[in-house]
Amino acid sequence: MQRFHSTMWSFLCFGLLLFVCGVNPAGAEEQTAAKTEAKAGQESAGGAAELAALLQDPLANISALMTDNTISFRTGSTNERAYEFNLQPVYSINFPDLGWTVIPRGMIPILGLKPGAELPRLADDGITQEEPGSKGRQWGLGDIVTQFFFTPMGQEGIKLGGGPMLSWKTRTNDDLKGPGWGAGPVGVIVGGGEVFSYAVLFGHLWGFDGDFSTSFTQPMLYYNFEFLPGAYLAYNNTISYDVKATGDFDDKWTIPLGLTAGKTFDMGGGHGFDLSLGSYVLPSWGRPKGGAEYQVKFGLTWIFPR
Repeated sequence: MQRFHSTMWSFLCFGLLLFVCGVNPAGAEEQTAAKTEAKAGQESAGGAAELAALLQDPLANISALMTDNTISFRTGSTNERAYEFNLQPVYSINFPDLGWTVIPRGMIPILGLKPGAELPRLADDGITQEEPGSKGRQWGLGDIVTQFFFTPMGQEGIKLGGGPMLSWKTRTNDDLKGPGWGAGPVGVIVGGGEVFSYAVLFGHLWGFDGDFSTSFTQPMLYYNFEFLPGAYLAYNNTISYDVKATGDFDDKWTIPLGLTAGKTFDMGGGHGFDLSLGSYVLPSWGRPKGGAEYQVKFGLTWIFPR
């Protein structure tokens, strides 16, 4: 598992290296070339704002590989760290003859947990029946969740979409269990403008074995900086209510509070890259037993041309 952990961090570092190489082209030697490069930079800045708007819209016509990664601190009774690397491929499919767009999204969790830890995520329950500390950290694949948004083409102003959500029992061991086989509805509302934009996902997922029943909402509130196209400040996290959780009413809720900062880059040719970093706390009245007290979230997203 240590080798797996090292591989994951090597992958992330390699992605950052590609990013650095991609956004720092060699400077031109001649003055005319410098002017051309400056003009291209201005066009790229405008493209960065447009790409950022696409990423902030879950109903956008887009092809991308997103990641939503979380390091949770002080989880379980032994105050251990928990790791979640979440791959989220998305690809919109247009049906112009029918006037609809279908947007499938996947959530593929790669987890590193100690027994007794609980991740405040839809796809990753993380609760085990083992005594805390009886095992080392467990690394592997959690239960995959897929969402399907159906939305009418040509919507203006506030946009609506919704459809089914399915979960798959893909965990590599039971210490990383999530919903297992399950299903439920999911919907989204998208609105706002160039400076302030928002999207709110909401839904409920039931596990077919009867052990999982969770409602969730994911507010995504963005403030985009006009002086730096593609840069933004946001709240982007998941608030959930676990119907099956035992204990007090507070133990059923997961409510992270904090902010995320990020920047989208136009790489040219329809390619784009987004980096984000966030910090969130979970107050005592907004975290379940075994839940994290503090989170660091970071995202790496690659946008592909359509």
